[in-house]
Amino acid sequence: VTRLEVATRADLLSVFSRGEQTFVAGAEGTVLRIEGRGVASETVPVQVTLRGIGGCADGSVYAVGDEGVVLRRLRDGSWRQLRVEGTEAFTGVSCDHGRVAAVRRDGEIRLLSGDRSVVLPSGFDRAWYGVSGGREGPTWVVGAGGRLASIEEDHVRTRTAGPTVPIRDLGAMGGALVAVGEWGRILRQTETGFAQVESPTEAGLAAALQMNEGRLIALGDYGAVVDIRYDRATLLPTPQRQSLRDGVTDGQTLLLVGVEGTVLRGLPESLTASRIPDVGDLWSATGTPGDALVVGDGGVVLHFGANGFARRSCDVEATLRAVHRDAQGAWAAGDDGLIVRLEEDGCVREREGGPTLHAIGRGPEGQLLAAGDDGVVLQRGEDGWTRVGVDVSGHSIRAIWRSDRYVYLAGTGGVLVRHIRVDGT
Repeated sequence: VTRLEVATRADLLSVFSRGEQTFVAGAEGTVLRIEGRGVASETVPVQVTLRGIGGCADGSVYAVGDEGVVLRRLRDGSWRQLRVEGTEAFTGVSCDHGRVAAVRRDGEIRLLSGDRSVVLPSGFDRAWYGVSGGREGPTWVVGAGGRLASIEEDHVRTRTAGPTVPIRDLGAMGGALVAVGEWGRILRQTETGFAQVESPTEAGLAAALQMNEGRLIALGDYGAVVDIRYDRATLLPTPQRQSLRDGVTDGQTLLLVGVEGTVLRGLPESLTASRIPDVGDLWSATGTPGDALVVGDGGVVLHFGANGFARRSCDVEATLRAVHRDAQGAWAAGDDGLIVRLEEDGCVREREGGPTLHAIGRGPEGQLLAAGDDGVVLQRGEDGWTRVGVDVSGHSIRAIWRSDRYVYLAGTGGVLVRHIRVDGT
């Protein structure tokens, strides 16, 4: 390693090399040129922080930064500021198909050539944080909430519809899909994909319960209970800090369950906590607060009524992580690919073996589906359970959710797959 003498103490934020020259940009309008062991400061007409510097293998070098600054280096080594609308900061700049692309914190992508620039619509109104490409392409752009896109000569192609945060459950508000997941993330469907909305917690959210068309209750780690409305999300007070895993609602009251036998009941704003000893963690619930089935560690199955609960016999030892009940019966799924049918007097094993299953529910044609780790999706038919081909790139599926039009599968990596309902219901 050769030490270079640099006549600045400013933070250096970006670097670009071509041929024998390397350019560096940073705070306070700093631009350095490195050739061999020599480092020279270049004079620029601004003092703002420059967050990106770059260009192609030949042609102009550009530097971009705060207050919407775009600078172009001329042949004589001087720098000229280009006229660009807006004051939002640029965050990066790179070669793109022989021209230069700069990205901005307001979702703008601007193509640069000489002193001219043109905006390329991106359909994104949040921050881009980086761009990288070359003369032949492709050029990749990355941004807030897991947004990934590529510049395809004359348009921007979105590669991810939105956040890649692991999704744990889904709901809806006013016909728009709402997803909750790890790190307290709350995502809302928009015309261009999914947008992250402000969350009052960083605790992972495991489930979303539909109170009514305009209200969801999300629950998760450290006892977090979040009241989600059209215009806000509020953290509600709760009487305990044990992590919550699932729950049910009748639109007014809640029954929530979680680790170490934790149970919360009551109105969202005034929940009462209790604990069931010797049942381990409770993972999933189905029904209503007055008539619910709950499953958990070691094959535990509980039935909750209006005045208490009763344990049901289930001769399995594997953890049950998902439960579903409808007019045709009740089923639970869990570790080691186990699926059981829940009867009044016990459990009937229908299959076992394979990856852990985290979700169970009705599919597009009304058939029962179970899904889980390694992207496995199973369908129940006359000959038992068989695997069906759903490409989720091996991500773990954590939720099966039905709207009035679609069936959704959601899980890790922000994966979200939908299929139109054709069951006539």
